[in-house]
Amino acid sequence: MGALTKIFGTHSERELKRIYPLVDKVESYRDSMQKLSDEELRNKTKEYKERLEKGETLDDLLPEAFATVREAAKRVLGMEHYRVQIIGGIILHQGRIAEMKTGEGKTLVSTLPAYLNALEGKGVCIVTVNDYLAKRDSEWMGQVHEFLGLKVGVVLNSMTNDERREAYNCDITYVTNNELGFDYLRDNMVIYKEQLVQRGLHYAIIDEVDSVLIDEARTPLIISGQSGKSTKLYEACDILATQLKRGEDVPEYSKMDAIMGIEQEETGDFVVNEKDKVVNLTQEGVKKVEQFFKIDNLADAENLEIQHNVILALRAHNLMFRDQDYVVKDNEVMIVDEFTGRIMPGRRYSDGLHQAIEAKEHVKVKRETYLICDIILTCAFVFVISAKISPWQVNRYIMNLFPFLSLLFCYLLYFIYKLWIKNKAKIQIAMVISMMLIGGLTYYVNDPCYLYPEGENNIAISKEYADTTCLYVYTTSYIMINEGLELQNYQRLYQMYYKDLDIKVPDVSIENSKLVVYLDRILDKKYDDLGEKVTMDPEKCLEKIQKLTGLKNSKELYQDEKAYVYELYN
Repeated sequence: MGALTKIFGTHSERELKRIYPLVDKVESYRDSMQKLSDEELRNKTKEYKERLEKGETLDDLLPEAFATVREAAKRVLGMEHYRVQIIGGIILHQGRIAEMKTGEGKTLVSTLPAYLNALEGKGVCIVTVNDYLAKRDSEWMGQVHEFLGLKVGVVLNSMTNDERREAYNCDITYVTNNELGFDYLRDNMVIYKEQLVQRGLHYAIIDEVDSVLIDEARTPLIISGQSGKSTKLYEACDILATQLKRGEDVPEYSKMDAIMGIEQEETGDFVVNEKDKVVNLTQEGVKKVEQFFKIDNLADAENLEIQHNVILALRAHNLMFRDQDYVVKDNEVMIVDEFTGRIMPGRRYSDGLHQAIEAKEHVKVKRETYLICDIILTCAFVFVISAKISPWQVNRYIMNLFPFLSLLFCYLLYFIYKLWIKNKAKIQIAMVISMMLIGGLTYYVNDPCYLYPEGENNIAISKEYADTTCLYVYTTSYIMINEGLELQNYQRLYQMYYKDLDIKVPDVSIENSKLVVYLDRILDKKYDDLGEKVTMDPEKCLEKIQKLTGLKNSKELYQDEKAYVYELYN
C-alpha cells in the first residue's frame, strides 16, 4: 500500500490536484484587479449579480469573485489571501470540510465562499461557537463585504426579535450555533408569518465544525419555560429522599412470569434501574410518602406533583453524581457535558431535576420571581431617592456619582436587613415598608435638599425675580449648564459669551425695567479654563451691560463660588 500511495498519492492529494487549476485561475486575475479603482471594484458585485440573472452559475463566477474579495481584503484589512486560503475557500464552497492548522487564517478564508454565495441574494450564515467570535468577525471581516456593497449582520443572545429579523435579512449573517438553532425552533412555534425571524436557509459556513456538529449536537436544544411551582416542595422531597431506603434491583418481569403467576417480592422503599436511569417507588415507599405529606392516596390527580418531585429527589440522590454529572461552583449547580466533559454554564436540567439537585447539594433553590422582586424593589428605591435628592445635581460631577450612590444605599439597606432578618419574605416586607416611609417623607417634606447651600440661594432669587429677565455672562459654556435647573424660574434666560456683549445685549428683552445678571467668576482670573486670556473683569463687564441696556443702577443680590449676581434697574 505504501508503494501505491507514493505512485498515486493519497485521496487528499488527488483532490487538491483537481483544485490547483482553479486556484491558478484565481491568481491570474490579481494584476487586473489591482488596476481597478475602489468604485470599480465595488461595482463588480453588481456585475456578478447581473451575470447570475443571465444564466451563469456560481462556479462560473468563482475565479473572478474570489479574486475580487482577495483584492478588497488587501485594501481594507491589509491582508491578502494566500494560495492555501484560496484552496480552503474553494473546498468550503463545494460543501466539503476543510481542515486547516492554527494560524492558517480560517476567519479570512470564510470571506471567499461567503461573498460568492451571497451574490444569489438568499442569505449566507457564518456559524461560530460564541457571541464574542460572532461579534468580532462581523466587525472585522464584515468590513470586506461592506466594502463590496454587501450588508452584514450579527445575531447575539441579547437581541430582540426585530433586531434578529433584521440581521437574518442581511446578505451575510454572523451567528452562533445555539442562537441559530433556537431561532429555528422558535420560528416553528410562531402563529403568524410576520413573527418569523429567519428567512429561508440557503448556505452556511460552520467554524469549528467538529465542536458544533459533533460535541454540541449531542446536547439537544429544548425550548423551556419557567415553572411557577414553589421551591419549598423540592426541599421537602429532598428531606424525604434521605429517609427512604433503596431496595434490591428486581429482575425483569417476563411474559412467562405473568402467565405462571409468579410474584416478585419488593424490598426497600424504592428501586433504581441504572440502565434506563429510572426510579420507582415500592408499595412500602408509597405508604411512607403518603404519611410524610399526610395525604390519603398518592395516585390521586391532585397529588401527581408530589409524586413527580419525590421521584426527582430520588433520581438526584441515586443517579446524578457530583463532579461527574454536575459540579457545584459559586453556590451554583453547573451541568457537565457527558460527551465532552466541559462545563455548560447557563444550561439547566429540565422538568425540575435541576432544582432537585440544588436541594440535594443544599444550594439555595432560587425562583426567578424572587430575584425579580429584589430588582424591582431596588429600582423603586432608586427612583424614590432620586425624587428626593435630584436638586443635588447642580454639580455635574455629582451627576456622575448619583446613580451609583443610590444603588449603593439600596443594597446597603438590603444587606443590613439580611443580617437582621433571616426570613426572606420578611426582608421583602421590610424593604416595602422602608420604601413607603421614604416615599412618604418625600411628599411630606416639600422643600428640596441641596448639596450646596448656594443652590438654595439661587432658587430663592430666581423665584423672587420670576417675572424678570436673566442674563448669564460666561467665559466657559458648561458653567451655565451646571446651573440650568436653578435658573429655570426666570421669565427669560439669555446665555452670552462675555466678548459678544456688544452684539447680543441690544437684543435682550428687559421686563419691568429690571434685569438679573450673573457674571462668571472666571472673569476674576487672568486665563479661563480653556487657557484663553480673560480681557474683561466683572466690574467692567457690569458697566458695559449697564451702558448697553440703559439701566443705571445696580444692586448685588449675592455671590457664590461660581458667579456674582446683580440686579440692574432704573
